[in-house]
Amino acid sequence: MPEKTVPTSEKKTVSSSDLDTLQGIYEQFGRPVLFALAGALVIVTVFLGYKNKQAAKLGEASDLYWTARTPQELESIPEDYPKSPLAPLARLKAAKLYFDNGQYAQALNLYRDFQEQHPDHFMADTARMGEWHSREMLGQIQEALRSFARFAEEQPDHFLTPQAVLGHARCLETLGRHEEARAVYDLFLAAERHPAWTDAVKGKLNALKRRRSQPATSVTLPIPPAPSQDDTEPVTEAEAPATDLPPLITIPDFNSLPPATP
Repeated sequence: MPEKTVPTSEKKTVSSSDLDTLQGIYEQFGRPVLFALAGALVIVTVFLGYKNKQAAKLGEASDLYWTARTPQELESIPEDYPKSPLAPLARLKAAKLYFDNGQYAQALNLYRDFQEQHPDHFMADTARMGEWHSREMLGQIQEALRSFARFAEEQPDHFLTPQAVLGHARCLETLGRHEEARAVYDLFLAAERHPAWTDAVKGKLNALKRRRSQPATSVTLPIPPAPSQDDTEPVTEAEAPATDLPPLITIPDFNSLPPATP
């Protein structure tokens, strides 16, 4: 059976129809897809640029954090790199440097700033402990004592509790309440909650016992007798007591000397 041929004109008609269909699909879906891809590419480019910039800033903050030698250098990190996770730690490290340098008021302010700005930070308890130590060194003994005692009572298993116990007992000793300080040490050792601190607390307790066992010494200065009426009379040259001072050197008056003879 002979094959049926399709006229050339009909083939051209079919091809034109197919092209029209593809063009319609492209106009309907292709352009929006291309625009979406171009937009996504722009967004990705901007995002990557932002991430690279942030990574560079984090690197700068990290370098400054580990190379800083003064509290002022560390305090610049929260100001210049507020988004860095090292910003809170830099403030805490600066407070510690202030404390180690004996600048307790500056340390206290930074410890309090840390608590206000980062109340839920995992180092917030450390900042509180630093605040109480600073208050103790500034002479605010009663307030430091209450804070140490409350922390140790409310969180007996906290890793900072041994420091709170030592601070509590130290404040009691400063106030002269030695027996209470001894009881604080004894209770801590009896609880056996922090064996790593046992030797340190025993050392403090033994030192307290030694100080308490030493007899009190006093220096009594002799009081001279009240001067009598005779003692108040002026002393003449003949009655003047002898001293070990060398005799005075007198300078002659050269104007009173006789003229020299030739």
